[in-house]
Amino acid sequence: MPKKIPEYLNYFLQDCLKWDEQFSKKPMFSWYAIYKNKKVFCFYLNDVIYFKVWKNNIDDYKKFNSKPFQFTKKDWKIWMLSYYELPEELLENREELDIWIEKSLEVESKKSKK
Repeated sequence: MPKKIPEYLNYFLQDCLKWDEQFSKKPMFSWYAIYKNKKVFCFYLNDVIYFKVWKNNIDDYKKFNSKPFQFTKKDWKIWMLSYYELPEELLENREELDIWIEKSLEVESKKSKK
């Protein structure tokens, strides 16, 4: 049976991204990876959208006081991944959201060239 898509994720995909063939999603345990043209740029977990960050876009997130994605491992060490919360203010601004998506896709491109 297919996994039911959470309401907030569905809102992000349908209303904010205007879901079309360039986007795809993949359920991964308790989260979803979201792709544009087969490149991951963000993921969804527990009603939060996290975008990929690097040198080219980290300051954008810091201006909004966005928090990094982090989790505690079994050894009680805190791990942070290079993903930050997408500011909610961008959800209704498609032009700006597109810019942030492209910056996250640049991160993917730069890392894959190494």
